[in-house]
Amino acid sequence: MYVGVTGSAVYESVREYMEEPFFNVALNAGHLIRDEEWINAPFSPGSEDVLVSGTMIQCDIIVPATPPYPGAHTEDGLVVADESLRQQLQSKYPEVWARIQRRRNMMRDLGYELHEDVLPLCEMQGQVTPFMLNPTQVIRLK
Repeated sequence: MYVGVTGSAVYESVREYMEEPFFNVALNAGHLIRDEEWINAPFSPGSEDVLVSGTMIQCDIIVPATPPYPGAHTEDGLVVADESLRQQLQSKYPEVWARIQRRRNMMRDLGYELHEDVLPLCEMQGQVTPFMLNPTQVIRLK
């Protein structure tokens, strides 16, 4: 994910990881937020839509219940930002920038490879806590 990538490229890269028949995962590669949530989502096969700087995205991971296993669900927001927007955030909103950097570091610690354009907006970005009675345990990428 980065400024300038096409929606179809993101869709295909997510599909490779998410479509697992055993868990019955249905791919939702992501979409925009609020009123734009579904009507203008760029993430679909063959989409030539290009992500521009400032695009806000909601990333969903939805694993439906497949007996005897319970389902899992997470929805996280992020922004893709070019160098100019990142510099503006850093200089005008240093506290926001510091929180974003902490989130990026946490995600890297969990095994995510993030392009510099990806700015996570959620404190638990990219985490699925399937053990509801023990939310301190998360599934980690290898």
